[in-house]
Order: sequence, then C-alpha cells, then structure tokens
Amino acid sequence: MRVLTRMDLRLFLPALTWLLLASHVSGQVPVGKWRAHLSWSSIQDVAGSDERIFAAASNGILIYHKEYNNTATLHKINKLSDAGISAIGYAPQQQLLMVGYRSGNLDVWKDGSVSNYPAIEDQMFYPSKRINSMAFYEGQAWLACDFGVVVFDLSSGEFVDTYSPVAGTDVPVLDVEHHDQAWWAATSQGLFRAPDDAPNLDNPARWEQVTAFPDPGRRVTDLLSTGTNLLFSVSLNADNEEVYYLNPTGQADLLLETDVQAIEPVGNRPEQTERFYICTSNRVLVYESGMTPVPAGTVERYTARPLPTALFDDGRDLWIGDAAKGLIRYRQGSAESIVYNGPPSDHTFVLKSYGTEILGVGGGYDEDGDPLGRRASLYRYSQEQWGNNLYEGYTDFADLVPLPESNRLMVASWGDGLLEIDGGQVLRRYDQDNSPLETYQLDQVRVGNLCRDSQGLLWMVNDRADDPVKILASNGRMVTASYDALKGRRVGGLFCGDQGFRWGYLHNTPLVFAVDPNGTPADPSDDRVRIQEVLNFNGQSFAKSIHAMDKDMEGNIWIATDEGVAVDYDPGAFFERDDYRPNRVRMTIDGYTQYILRDNKVMDIEVDPGNRKWMATERSGVYVFSEDTQQLLAHYRSSTSPLLSDSVQSLAINDKGMVFFATAAGICSYRGEASSGRDNFSDAYVFPNPVRPGYDGKITITNLVQGVNVKITDISGNLVYETVAKGGQATWDGRNLAGHRVASGVYLIFMTNEDGSKTHVGKLLFLK
Repeated sequence: MRVLTRMDLRLFLPALTWLLLASHVSGQVPVGKWRAHLSWSSIQDVAGSDERIFAAASNGILIYHKEYNNTATLHKINKLSDAGISAIGYAPQQQLLMVGYRSGNLDVWKDGSVSNYPAIEDQMFYPSKRINSMAFYEGQAWLACDFGVVVFDLSSGEFVDTYSPVAGTDVPVLDVEHHDQAWWAATSQGLFRAPDDAPNLDNPARWEQVTAFPDPGRRVTDLLSTGTNLLFSVSLNADNEEVYYLNPTGQADLLLETDVQAIEPVGNRPEQTERFYICTSNRVLVYESGMTPVPAGTVERYTARPLPTALFDDGRDLWIGDAAKGLIRYRQGSAESIVYNGPPSDHTFVLKSYGTEILGVGGGYDEDGDPLGRRASLYRYSQEQWGNNLYEGYTDFADLVPLPESNRLMVASWGDGLLEIDGGQVLRRYDQDNSPLETYQLDQVRVGNLCRDSQGLLWMVNDRADDPVKILASNGRMVTASYDALKGRRVGGLFCGDQGFRWGYLHNTPLVFAVDPNGTPADPSDDRVRIQEVLNFNGQSFAKSIHAMDKDMEGNIWIATDEGVAVDYDPGAFFERDDYRPNRVRMTIDGYTQYILRDNKVMDIEVDPGNRKWMATERSGVYVFSEDTQQLLAHYRSSTSPLLSDSVQSLAINDKGMVFFATAAGICSYRGEASSGRDNFSDAYVFPNPVRPGYDGKITITNLVQGVNVKITDISGNLVYETVAKGGQATWDGRNLAGHRVASGVYLIFMTNEDGSKTHVGKLLFLK
C-alpha cells in the first residue's frame, strides 16, 4: 500500500477544506440511482379503499391518502413489475389492489408490498394478452382478457381456470360481472352468460349468448350488477353506446343513449349501494338502482377532455379520472385537481439537455414523416420539478433549441412552422406568410430538426420544401439555403458539428451530407455541399436509414443507423474523399467478434462528459460503451433493469451526469458516473458526507476540474483508493485497494490535474 509522502501532503494542505456544504446535500441523487418521471395528467382507471384512492395512469399509479392528504406513486422503478397499465381493481375484503397490464402481466399490492404473477404474460398461445377489467367474488378475481376469462385465487395467488365464452376463436372479453347466480361476459361479439354452478365453464358450450336486445352480436363494453338489474353498454357507432338493463324477467330495456366511458357503483362495496353512475365524455350521471336519475347527482362538464372513469367515495366525494387534469376530487359543486409533478404526457419525441436542465417536446412525426397529430407540449425539468406548457392551436412539436442570451426557446412544429417562446408564451411564429418557410398540403409548414452553430445561426429542416434547409440569424432574419444538391430532397436531420461543417442526413436513406459555409455562414450562396452514401469497408451500403448524429469529445462524428452505428474519425476530410466509409466499430465478446449493435435500429446517440457513448435502440433498450468503444459498460433493458421500456426514442445527459431516457412508456433517469468538468474546485463537494452505517451505494465527488486524478487516504496518509475523474466527477465504493470496506474514520481526498497546476483536498467522515 502506498503512503503519501510529507512532500505530497505539503502540496495539498494549503487547499484543505471541507467539501460538504448543507446546500449541496439537499436532493442529491446517488450515482446508479434510477427515477421515474411519469405523466399523471391522464388517469384511465380509479379504484378506492376506505383510506386511499388509487388512480391509474398509463404507466403508474397515483395513491392519494384521504386522511393525511398526501400522495405517493407506484411504478416500475419503485415497486411495480411493468409499465403499460390496462386495468386496476380493489378487493375490499382482502384489502389488496390488483394491477393488470397490456402485456397480461399481473401485480398485487397489499400492505405496501407488491407481488408479481406473470403466468398470463408468459403464455405463448395468445397473440394479445391484455387484461381489460376485473371482478371480485368469494375470494377470487375474474380477469377479463383479450383471449377470454382467467380466474385468480386471491388467497393462494394461483391461476385456477381459463374460460373462452365464444367457441372457435379467442374473442376479447372486455368486462366480467357476477349477477343473479351467473357469470356474465361482455365481449367484442356480444353478451354471454353462464350459471356459476355449471360444470366445465372452460367449454364454450356452457356459455349462452344473450339475445334480449336488438342486434345482439354487437360489441358490449361495460357491465354492472345493481343487485336487481344488470346494466351493460352496447356499441351503437363510433361515438355512442346504448345502455340497457336486464330486469328480473330477463327482458332488456333501453336506459339511454350516450358516449359511455364507464358504468360503476356508488361506494367502495357494490353490494351495499343503491345507486350507480354512468361516466360520459362530458358529465357524470347518477342513477338510483330503480333506474331513475338523481337530478342533484349529475356532474356537468368542467373540462374539455374525456372523463374515462370515476369513483364515488361512499356517496360523499366523486373522484374523477380525467384525461388532461389528472385525479379530480369533486365535492359539493367544487373541483380540485390532484396531479403529481411530472411531464404532461408519456409520449416524448425529443429530449435536450441545457446545463443542469432537461427540455422536452411532445408530438413529432412517424417513420414516413407523417404528423402524429398530438397536442403541442413543451416541458422543462429544473431543480427537481417539471414545468409544463400546452399550446392550444398548435400540434406536433418536433424539436427545440435554447437561446441562452435571451432565455428564450426556438421550437419546431411539424405543421405550424417555427415558434419563438418565452416563459411559455409564443412571441413569434415563422410561417409561409412572414418567412421563406414553404408549405405542404393544407398550409402545413413542417419544421423538423434544429441546430445552432457557433456563430449563433439557427439551422432548420423545412420538410417537403423545394429548399429543405433554412437559416435564421439572431436578428430574426431568415434566409433560404438554396443548395442544388438538396433541391426537392427530404432532409431527415441536421447536426452542427466541428470543423465548421454543418452535417445532415436524408430521410429514410443511408445518405449523409455536409455543408461547408466557406467562412460566411450567414451567406449560403458560396457554400459547398456534398452528399455521400455511408458505406462499409468493402464499399457496400450496410444500412437503409439514418436516425441521428452526434460528435464525441474528440470531434469524431457518430452516425446512428438501422444497422448499428458508424464513426467518422476524420470528418474534416469529408469533401476530399472519393467515397464515404466511416468506421464500423468491432467488439469481441466471449470470443466472438462483430460490429457493435449490428441488426439494431439505433434511434439516438449521446456522449456523456466522460466521453462514453450512450446508444438508444428501438427494441433493445440502451447500450453504454467505453470512451474508446472497445468495452460494453452496460446494457439496460426493461426485463433486467428499471428501464421503463426497451423502445427508447431520445436521450439527454445534463451537466450533473443525469441521463434521461424518453421511452415508449414514459421518461426515466439514471445518475451516471460522469459529469461536466469545471474550471476550478470552488464548487467541489462529496456526498453523502458523512457516510452513515448501512449505506452501500456510491460515494460521489463532484464539480471537479475535468479528468483530475483522485487519491483517497486515511488520516495517516495510507492510500486506500485511486481513480481518474470521469469528466468532472469521481466515485468510490467505500472499499480499499484490497476490496475490503474501510474502517470508520476521517478520510482525505486529494485531487490534482495532469500538470499539477490545480489541486484540492477534501475530507470525508466514514462511519462503518
């Protein structure tokens, strides 16, 4: 073991300070920590107990405690096993919550812990295994699934039966209910009934189709037993349903025609209620069990979005799952929105980092370049909070670039042109009437990728235009980059790289282009432009399309394709090459050498402050490669890590080393080991400090000068650990060079850059 000499100590002691300040500790996220950043704005299902309300969003559950007036969340990163929630239900006698997923997976929450039952998901026989709803009866849960009905025993935690009410095919069952000593199944092909004492319900012949209403083969969606009557909704057309009730004589009477979102009982225990409600897109209708409306119980619309579900809390409060305002408590004519902080939607098209902040937009376009038709949204993650803005009259935000000198944002819309936004307000819109931007079909002004060069010029893609590249100067003047090589071509993306070049790629092709502004970036008339196909070492094309480009800390250009990645180690020679053959990185794993991410569609590439490459794929999660790309450091998949989904659209890494993933199931983040380096050590600190007994995570030394050497010694100067900072951050696992956990005491942290011109020393209290 090395001991620091007296000269070593003299070198560092003048700078000896405590690294820890109380302001630094608050809210620190340990290295290796995952967090979910889900949207709680749209609630699709609500269940309740005497103490809590459970509100299901697409990928998590918001729990509201009535007595304490506080909220908590359940999601894949803390306790749930999956994302993509399709149904929830609360069993009051067993005091447990069941969570069903689109994948067929099933979770059971009880007393704060979650048990997982994946048997339905693991079945290979059914093309769709979605759990649509659930009903509880005599210690069992009957699950309505896309292939039939599955019975789950609540005490043993076992699946005991599977029933298919319709013969010959796996017909989706949308709801199931017990009524009048029989089980009823609402299916896409009508309403079916089977006596609960009938043997062999797995035989479709035991199920009888109910024909007591007109055109009985129509889709039946919702069921509710009031004790005396059975209510059910039948699809009439794309917008409306007919609500019928079966009386004790077996006749079906029409109650009303409306757009039914849900039919539910009043109260947590259906067998004790004498009322029920029908939730529509614009109101909640309350009825007595005798099928008479309760005039004072009708809640009229107070939101512009559908009300997919609601729950009456034993007749006192109405809890509404709203599609835009989250969980709403309606009491005595007043409404209160209960929304946990998060982005406005789980559909994120692009994430960008700016300093310590993360910016995102919702909207965009599909693989063919067609707009998605999503409401325009812009959000910012700063100081542990999401700030969200939704924009009426605009759709499909596709990219954004901050203007740090004015604190404004330039936002691209795939249909509404280019917007200048300040404080959530649109200050200016560039379109065909006030700029060179060109239109496509019904006055759509499609603006896509944005990039801002070192001269402050904003480059943008104008899709479906004769001249697809436009340039906006800081004075607000926009010019057309009229390049013959790009005339009428569809540009997939732009990237402002080094060597003064502006890079891009053509939509759904393996073609890369570069623009050399020739020293006059504001005047495109004298620019050089060249398009080249991305080729393999043998001169053959290896990819069909390009999806992203980025540069690493050494100036190399990385290209993400549908067949892995390629890297240009000499981008300055692009115009001098006869053909374009960027390097395809090979890696040997378990004796087998292959191109990295071959056969993977890579959607995005981000380089962290340690020059490590993070690569997001369409179906295989995220890969992390070392600085030289010769080592796979990590592979995050939804099945083996807290990553919410294997489909990752966009990545962003902020200066603190927080990596944000825009997945198909929402945004999540991971605290990486690398952060941006600083000019000096004035803000350097370590956390946690002190390290308390039982802590087994990473100890992080951050806000360091780029790439410094870090030595940790005990108070006597014995070296216990040494490393090099990744960017401006180093970590320690609390173990010495022999791999043993160090003893309690004070430890010194010595930091110095390569030439010794910048040094710093800190202290750490370690309690074993």
